[in-house]
Amino acid sequence: SNVLPATTQRVTEGYAEVNIPLFKNTSFGQSLEVDGAIRRTHYSMSGNATTWKVGAVYELNDDYMLRVTRSRDIRAPSPQELNPNTRLANSTLADPKYGIQYVMPSTAGGNPNLELEKGNTFTVGAVFKPSWLPRFRLSVDYYDIKVSGAIDILTSTLAVNLCRATNNPSICTTGPDAALGIPDRILSLSTIYRNVNELNARGFELVSTYSLPVAGGDLNFTLNGNYVDTLKTSLPDGSRQEFSGVTGNSGSVTTIFGVPKWRADGVVTFARPTWSITTQYRYIPRGILNRNWKGPQDEGYSPYLPDTVSNNRIGSRFYMNLNGKVKLLGDGDRKVELFGGINNLFDRSPPPNLRYTGNGLYFDPIGRTYRIGVRADW
Repeated sequence: SNVLPATTQRVTEGYAEVNIPLFKNTSFGQSLEVDGAIRRTHYSMSGNATTWKVGAVYELNDDYMLRVTRSRDIRAPSPQELNPNTRLANSTLADPKYGIQYVMPSTAGGNPNLELEKGNTFTVGAVFKPSWLPRFRLSVDYYDIKVSGAIDILTSTLAVNLCRATNNPSICTTGPDAALGIPDRILSLSTIYRNVNELNARGFELVSTYSLPVAGGDLNFTLNGNYVDTLKTSLPDGSRQEFSGVTGNSGSVTTIFGVPKWRADGVVTFARPTWSITTQYRYIPRGILNRNWKGPQDEGYSPYLPDTVSNNRIGSRFYMNLNGKVKLLGDGDRKVELFGGINNLFDRSPPPNLRYTGNGLYFDPIGRTYRIGVRADW
């Protein structure tokens, strides 16, 4: 039977939150508020957790505001991750201890003994609404997120490397093999879900808006920017993998494909009572195809090494979308509109070295597309 056994986890929790206004309309500023929250949670399979958050918002005046938060967070394993069902498969893998390949049985599946993922988040930011520039707003935030015990399923290759690096009995079983003449062979591997990773994400986010009346309508500008200082994972054997600046679709043990080092998105809209037109802009800068490969641009490159490629860079791309709508009849909440749009207006293709793997998260794999329709609210 392929029916999976039911996995039940009972959750019991209590929660409290408080907000304290420290001052309002003083010589120190317009206001200062501190808020805190705490939650105690019991998971019948995954244990107990205390999570909390402390934050403050300081308004110097109507123009400037500062905010800061610090929190402890958790993620409970999903039913799929906790499911005790496993499956056995045989794979021919390379043993780094001897530099030879042989068949290793591996067990894959869920793990009912998973613990909670634990995260620590720190953010600090500022909001600017200068009185000398009406209808303008800018917010800039810094974030630093660290997750320990991140749940993941090991690949067979990574399990072999961790087995030899840590000799962890929960990952592998080793012993002699007289038939092959190997005194310390890997007899079995466990590639089930486990709390194996640490994750750190750190960077800056920017959101800016501005609007002004023009020709009987409103012209609105929005700019979103993001800079990733680091997005990395750490494994029990001490190895680290950095994913910032990687825009190729290079999968990893954490299923993170990589993110651009920075990117920018913009929206410009001109709206009048009966019609509007919107343009959207998106830019992805030049990036790395795969952190595990080396190209002529990378240190240590040699055409004779097995991990080298002719080009380990992904080109930049600029995309523009165009959308519009026109009111045909009606007024207020009752109206009929004609709408349409063109995605990827300049018909930009993905970088050529993504021809086989693709990366639809950042690059458009389709090309220019059109849509038109009628929307009725009545």
